[in-house]
Parts: sequence; structure tokens; C-alpha cells
Amino acid sequence: LPSTRRYRTVVFLQVLLGWVITLLFVLAIFALLHFYSEEMTIMTVGTKRQFNALVTGLSIALGFSVTRGLDKMVSLLRWWILSRRYYSRSKIEFILQAESLTQALLLATKTRSIRSHVAVLFWLILKLGFQVGLAMIGLCYSLEVAQHNALVLYAGSVLLPDMSELQMVNELQSKSVSHSAREYMANSYGQMSLSYKTATPDRLPVVGQLRDAGDPLMFCSVNDCRYTFYEWSEETSDDGAMRLTVATDRTLHSTATCESWPILGFSADRPGHISLDNGVSMPLDVFFPLPDGANQTTYLTNSSVSCGIGCRFISAVEVSERPTWYYNCTVAVSAVAQATAPEHEVSDSIRDLAAAGIALQGFQATSRLGDPSVQFQVYPAESTFGVPMEGFAQAMGMNLARFAIGVVAVTAETNSPITVNGTVPQQGLKLIVDHWNYASLILIMVAGLHLVLGLGAALVASRVVIPTGGPVALARVLRPLVNHVTTTKRQSATSPRSTDRWMYRSRVMPDGSYDLYMEEELRVN
Repeated sequence: LPSTRRYRTVVFLQVLLGWVITLLFVLAIFALLHFYSEEMTIMTVGTKRQFNALVTGLSIALGFSVTRGLDKMVSLLRWWILSRRYYSRSKIEFILQAESLTQALLLATKTRSIRSHVAVLFWLILKLGFQVGLAMIGLCYSLEVAQHNALVLYAGSVLLPDMSELQMVNELQSKSVSHSAREYMANSYGQMSLSYKTATPDRLPVVGQLRDAGDPLMFCSVNDCRYTFYEWSEETSDDGAMRLTVATDRTLHSTATCESWPILGFSADRPGHISLDNGVSMPLDVFFPLPDGANQTTYLTNSSVSCGIGCRFISAVEVSERPTWYYNCTVAVSAVAQATAPEHEVSDSIRDLAAAGIALQGFQATSRLGDPSVQFQVYPAESTFGVPMEGFAQAMGMNLARFAIGVVAVTAETNSPITVNGTVPQQGLKLIVDHWNYASLILIMVAGLHLVLGLGAALVASRVVIPTGGPVALARVLRPLVNHVTTTKRQSATSPRSTDRWMYRSRVMPDGSYDLYMEEELRVN
């Protein structure tokens, strides 16, 4: 069979092309695992099936590419093996079919050569090792129930807090709840909110995020405080043991702006009046019924005076061992953002109570001042809302905004729920890659070994001239061996005795091409 040296370039290009295909499948599996584990925070059942189909298909394709690459290596090396020494016809047949693992094992059983046994064992370990390695990728990840997010895709009935009125913990069946009682509860709810965590706005829950008992309830910055409303699935016979509570896109925020002045003194002629240093020659005189005591902050409001819906004026006097300060503040509680139904709204009465909550007394107001509209609350300096701000107006504003949002948050936590139409939260799935290091190691080793073994096989095989073409070319190379079988019985007794052992050979032709053939070993008498 005539051939040329151009086959060497073709062999290396074929090996590199096979490796590039393997590399593409490896990168595709990397990208698939990264996308579904890092970019996709939650998966539906349909998405799970999609992922399983993709990862299975890519794994099969990668396994096929690696197997094809290994078979290509053997097909290259078999001609180099046949060119090393003479082999019997049966061994030649096994070597030519070495791509088949079965034929390789049969070759090991037919020979006593240690080299053959080692080569077959190495070939077996290599082929099985690649397949086992690819199968082990599935042990590096798992699909688990999503712990931080839920699916909010399907319409249905959901529960949310009834924010039409501030409800009492124990409401008497025979009597209506008085406004004084609600004022008292508003102040209590604001102080109760200290038992819940507060975080910065960058930790605001996203839509569909599952509520955990240890999660922050309020989120405050230097400018405002926010509360995110939650919904939960309606109880049924199937999921009554575990109802999912998820965050919505509905939020409410509170703000407070303050001014501060140092107090010059208390008027002896006019009880309840104090003098403020306003920076001019004439002190500013204001009314503030300050109770006796030191190291405390007193907040005062007039509930009959409003600056709008959900807006109240609060004044405060801070008495401490340092200079005494007076603050004049405006507290506002907004309407619900992104509300799409009347049930989503927070009533005006709750917003008003929250804005003035830090100064409300409720039942105690009438007995103290005789006018229930003017109310005050005293907080010791050791308490959260009584800490001295030392004239820092912005810090006092943050304090008031935090109390106001706390009233709304605790009201939402304690009020009874109502049923409305919405999107029902459902449990989703999350892809967890537990062992990125092992998965990366397996995929990198698959691609690396494919390249190293492929180039090594091509380099070794390039020492001989490899026949190009299909079965016809192979038949032309093996023609001397086939002809020998049909002519053996016709040989004369004087002819050299044939050993029936053959070696693959090539010789240079006058035109520079190569003649490829099988040479028989002859025994000389």
C-alpha cells in the first residue's frame, strides 16, 4: 500500500481535534454546574428535570468523546506495536482489534508475555478509570430542598396580617376597644420590637425569600427604617405541619427629622416652661411639662395636632449629667409601597399610632395632665430609647424612626391574618455542589489525560508510517498474510519453512512514497 509522510500532520490534528471536543464538554459541565448552583437561587420540578437531562446528556457525550479518543490512541499504537517484532497471525488479529476491550482481554489470555499483560491491564484501568471518574461527578453535587427561598409562581389563597386596625392581645367580647387602649398598645409594641433583630437595608429580604425565626424584622439606615411584609400559604390537610412564610415586595418606611437646642433653664414663674438657647440674645420659651428626675429622656406629643396622615410632631427633653437638650421632631410613617389590593394597605390609624408611639401613654394620660391629647413617656438613660444623644439631632431622628417602624412590625406580627388572593409559596429545590474541588479535579484530569495520552500516542506512532484509509487500505496491507494462508499447502518441500509470524514493515519507493506491507519471518534450515 503506497503512503506518504503527510499522515503525521493529520494524526496530530486528529488528536487535537478530539481533545478540543472533550474540552468543550468539560467546560459545558463546569458552566452548567455553576449556573444552576450559583445563578439560579431556586429551581422548580421542571427546572430540575431540565438540569438532569442536560447534565446526563453532557456526561454521556463527554464519556463518548473520551472513549473515542482512547480508541484513536490504540488504533495509532497498534501499527507501532506490529512494527516492533514478529507476531503470530492470531496475535495480530487481537492487536488489530485492540479498540475492543473484550479483544484486549482475550489477547491477555492467549499470551504469556508479561508486557502484553501489563499493557492490557493498563488499558483496562485507563478505560474503566475514565468512566468511573465521570460517574463520580454525580456524587459531588445534590439537589436539596431550598432553605432560603420559595417559589411564588402559582395563583391561590394566601394569608397576610390584617392591618386595618391595631388589635389588642386580649379584646373583650362585650366592649369595643377604646382609643386609649390602642395608644397604650402602640407604645408597648414599640418597646416589644427590641426583642426582634434590626439590620441595615442591604439585608432586606428579596421576593420569595423564606422567613426564618432568627431573621431581622426591621432594617434601618441613617435616613429611615423599613419593614417588609410577609405572606404565608393557607393551611390545608396536606401541608398543615409546615406552611411557608415568604417575603413580598411590599414595604413601609418611617422617617424622622429633628432639631436640637441646649436648655438654659426651667422657668420658675411659668411651670412647665423651659428656656432654650437659640443662638440669639433672646432665649426661646417653650411649653414642656417635664416630670421630675435625672438621667432620662422624656418624649411628648399632642395627638390632636397632625402634620398629615401618618405624621406626628414629637418633642423631647434629654436630662443627663451633661448639658440638657431639647429636641423638636417630625415623625412620618409612609403608606405601603407596591400595594395592589386594599388588604395590602396599612390603615391611617395604625400609621398615626406608630408615628406618635414613643410618647403615647393611653390610660395614664388623663390622670397625669388632664388632657388626653397631650401625652408623654419617660425612658431612663439606661434604656435603648433613653440613651442621651447629646444634641445630635440625626441620632435622635434615627431613634424615633426605629420606634415607629417597630410599632408597625410588631402589629403585623401579632394581628390576626386574613385570606386574600395572591401567589402561593411552594417549596423549591436548590443545586448544592458540595465538593467543587473534587468535581474540578475530575474534569481537569479527564481533559488533561486525554491531551497527554493522545499526544503521547501520536508521538510514538509517528515513528512508523501509519496506513491511511478504511477497511480496503487495511486489507491491502494484510494481503501478504492472507495470501500465505491459501498458498501454504502448495509450497514444495525444498522451500524455506514458514514460521507463520509476521511484522509490519514500510520501505521507501523511488518516488518518495512508502510501500506498506506485512513481512513474514522465514526459518532458515
